[in-house]
Amino acid sequence: MTGIYYLEYHDAAKNSHKFYAGNPQTGDVLYGRVGAKGTIKRYDLNKVSTMEYEKYNKGYSSVRPIPQYVLDTLRTDEDKAFFDFLEKKVKPAKVSANQGLLNWFSGIDRL
Repeated sequence: MTGIYYLEYHDAAKNSHKFYAGNPQTGDVLYGRVGAKGTIKRYDLNKVSTMEYEKYNKGYSSVRPIPQYVLDTLRTDEDKAFFDFLEKKVKPAKVSANQGLLNWFSGIDRL
């Protein structure tokens, strides 16, 4: 899919249960307490990549699978368009039997 990453930090002694997610392709970052909606901010694309490594150094760890609400929030417009396309039901074109035969016969002349 995309380069979206999702990190969590847990410290029971401090009652600290935080998450941090970013999409380096768009510059969007989502962070907050685990289970909450979170706060979204936009940063420079390079900054989002470096922030991921900074969070690893602070004790955050990668978690899979990424929660669906995080993916929905950080998904790019191209991703949204692609998934919207997949969700649409495509109806086959209606062709009458006679029209199908005419198309078939007209193709024989070209041989």
